[in-house]
Amino acid sequence: MRQIKPILQVLFLVLWIFIVILLFKIIPDRRVVVLIAGLGFLFIPLGLAWQELKSPQRSWIVLAGIFQFLFLFVIPILYKRLLYWNESFGNFTFFGIPAWDFHHYSAVSYILMIVILAGGLFLRSKNKAH
Repeated sequence: MRQIKPILQVLFLVLWIFIVILLFKIIPDRRVVVLIAGLGFLFIPLGLAWQELKSPQRSWIVLAGIFQFLFLFVIPILYKRLLYWNESFGNFTFFGIPAWDFHHYSAVSYILMIVILAGGLFLRSKNKAH
C-alpha cells in the first residue's frame, strides 16, 4: 500500500474541518451529519496511525498525537452519540464535563494532532536533508 504524503495528510485534516461545517449547512438531519463527521474523525486518524505504524521512520510522538485525539475524544463522543441517538448533545456529560465544553476540548485536541503531525513532517524533511 502506498503511503500518502504527510503534507497531504495535514491538508486533508484541515480540509475535513471545512467539509464537516459544510455538511452541517447542507444536510438537514443533524444526526446524519454527526454520524458522517464522527466516522470521519474516527477513520481518518486511524488510517494515519496505520500508515505511521507501518512507516520505517515511525514517530511515537506522532502516534501519541493521533491516539490522544482518538481515545480521549473521538471514541467517547461517537460512542455516546450512537448510544443515545435521539438525545440532544447538550444533555450529555463526558467524565463529568458538559458536552459542549468537552467538544471544545476535542477541537483543541484535533488542532494539537495536526500540529504534531506537521511537526513530524518538518522533522522528517529536515532529517532527510542531512
